[in-house]
Amino acid sequence: MIGVTRISPPHQPVRDRRGVALLLVLISMATATTLTLGWLASQDNAAPVSRNITLAAQSRAVASSGLELAVAIMQTDSDWRTMHSGGRLLDDHEIGRGRIDVLLTDVATNLPPVAGSDTIHIQVTARVEDFTQYIEAIASVVNTGSSNNQDVSGFAVWVGDGLELKGHSSIGRWADAPMSSLGRRLFIGTDSERPSSIDIASNATLADATIVHSEGASLALVRNDGIPGLRIRSASSVFAPAASPASLPMFTGGDTDNGNFRPSGTDWSSHPESISLGSGATIQIPSGANLSMESLEVQSRTTLVISGDTTLSIHGSLLVENASIVLNPGASLNLVCGGELKLRNAYIGDAGGEDLGEDGTPSWFDASNVQITTAGYIPEDSRPWLISGDSLVKGIIEAPEHRMVIRDDSIVAGRVAVDHLRLRHHASVLYDHALDSGQGATKLASSSGTSGLDRIKNRLRGQFRRWRERMGFMAEDPPTSGSDAIASRFGLAADDAWWNSPSVRDVPIDLQLLVHGGDTDSWEASAALSSAEPKQ
Repeated sequence: MIGVTRISPPHQPVRDRRGVALLLVLISMATATTLTLGWLASQDNAAPVSRNITLAAQSRAVASSGLELAVAIMQTDSDWRTMHSGGRLLDDHEIGRGRIDVLLTDVATNLPPVAGSDTIHIQVTARVEDFTQYIEAIASVVNTGSSNNQDVSGFAVWVGDGLELKGHSSIGRWADAPMSSLGRRLFIGTDSERPSSIDIASNATLADATIVHSEGASLALVRNDGIPGLRIRSASSVFAPAASPASLPMFTGGDTDNGNFRPSGTDWSSHPESISLGSGATIQIPSGANLSMESLEVQSRTTLVISGDTTLSIHGSLLVENASIVLNPGASLNLVCGGELKLRNAYIGDAGGEDLGEDGTPSWFDASNVQITTAGYIPEDSRPWLISGDSLVKGIIEAPEHRMVIRDDSIVAGRVAVDHLRLRHHASVLYDHALDSGQGATKLASSSGTSGLDRIKNRLRGQFRRWRERMGFMAEDPPTSGSDAIASRFGLAADDAWWNSPSVRDVPIDLQLLVHGGDTDSWEASAALSSAEPKQ
């Protein structure tokens, strides 16, 4: 029998566990001490942080109140457009615990408002102690007067018979115009009622546009092969530009032969009936001249310089080819062409503004300073006006009896009103909304009546008023000082009369908020200064 030897496991010594409780207590005390110190440290910043939040909220409220006050002033019939000082409507004006400055700027000119300004940039600066808040908004004064059916200034393009957008042509906003950033829609007007009067090719561009037509127009008036979001709206009555004058002024100058004509400042009084300028020189037309001639040709890098309020009446043909007609600051040009007009690689606009920007758009210029119109008898078989090549025209073209073709890479920056317009290749019309008088035919296309949202608001106001009467709130007029109502210089009722004699604010204002924020640098500096102050 084999014996079995049992092997016992090695003896495990018993570990001493004394002191574990003390270690846990020390860890707990260290954690509690850390939390306590953190809480105490946070209390050092609690007061300044609370102060910052309170002052920021107060300054924001003061800024909002300042904007509402500025809009309230604009809604009155006061002369706020001329009662400012360099555009500053309110200067260090007290509201609540803060003070505000209100600065007004005419969006169309980037200058302080003048009589007739209707689109205003409002900048409100509010200060409460050492905190500043800013609000910027665009306020548009809605014209409530009667519309002029012959005023088509609100249309980027108006056509009597038809519009064709072929190739990659486009109609859009003038990107460099001050009011372009507002993103307002473009209006295209037509007096035509026949089908396919508006023909838009698939590669053409017509962004944010509304077609306005008469109520009797065909349901197939617009042929749209690729423009999304195109709106079509009928006008309440007929609209069209006024007919052009039936005749042009008599010829000025003398019978001087063009070969002997020297276009210096003294020779224009005896200019020939037909003028051809092709020397490549810069020629100054006498300031404020009123010239009438049979034809005018400007070619071969010649530059015609306009000063003052100048009128050029062309009975026959006008040709500007590889040449320029530029306006000095403060000048205006009324160019009346009774016959054929050809612009090829031509420039008409402000001096130094012929180059395009990096985005391919021209620099801004007040296009109302250049008026290209027509007069006299227009034969039915007359050739259409032509703008071709790399031409750039900054101005208003209004010739409702003429047809026009804009082709190649030509640009008209302003607006166009002709009988029939055809855009080809990469040609474009760029509209400046500052040209809209606000009294034109585009008002005929505005929707009438109360919207669904307004009806809901009116119903809620009525319910709230009935609930207030049942609960007895505001059953009596608030106490007043007993003094007569004193109106401010802007027509706003004084504080003691606001309940019984509220200010009359019957001028509609459309408001577009741009900026509503504060100066973060001042916030950080104030917080750092407050936390560094010695504790009492």
